Amino acid sequence: MSERRILRRKLRKISSGNLRDEIIISLKSIAAPIASSVAPTIGFSDLPYDWAKVETKGRKELFSGTQLLGIKTHEFTIRYPDQDITTDHVVVFLGKLYDVLSVEDFEERGEYLVLNCGEKGSGDYAANLQ
Repeated sequence: MSERRILRRKLRKISSGNLRDEIIISLKSIAAPIASSVAPTIGFSDLPYDWAKVETKGRKELFSGTQLLGIKTHEFTIRYPDQDITTDHVVVFLGKLYDVLSVEDFEERGEYLVLNCGEKGSGDYAANLQ
């Protein structure tokens, strides 16, 4: 008689059902000042909408000497996209803007990305589109 073995798989920490919040991922672009202006032009180009698992980490920005350090306040877990996502991108969620501080490949499988983000606020995105 043959012996039957049950192979136990490791339980996944994330599934597609966890991705229930809609976000926008945008690429920040900075152009040189126009004519006699001294301020650079900042624009955003949106990638297609994405679904994410959103986790609040609850930390804010800290001052270190004369620098303002961006500290992780939110984690966005998304499916692995077709395009590369870097720290030049921003995430828009519920009308607020989040800077991408770092990008991690979840469990190094190429299935999900974890975007560690710091909150910038609500007015920056609309103000920079004009």
